[in-house]
Amino acid sequence: MEQKEKEKNPVGRPRTPEDKKLKSYHYKAEADLIPVLDKVENRNGFINAAVREKAEREGLMK
Repeated sequence: MEQKEKEKNPVGRPRTPEDKKLKSYHYKAEADLIPVLDKVENRNGFINAAVREKAEREGLMK
């Protein structure tokens, strides 16, 4: 008897075209930064803005 290959269905939230532009990074925050990050409502936005600002200052972005 032949076995049919099962199709894998995606699990979790459906991906949107915007999700394909995102990449997840994980890092360990230093102890003095933890209270700051805990106070911010949108940590991802806060971190993205900080990285963008520093990258522009240092000429890493155009």
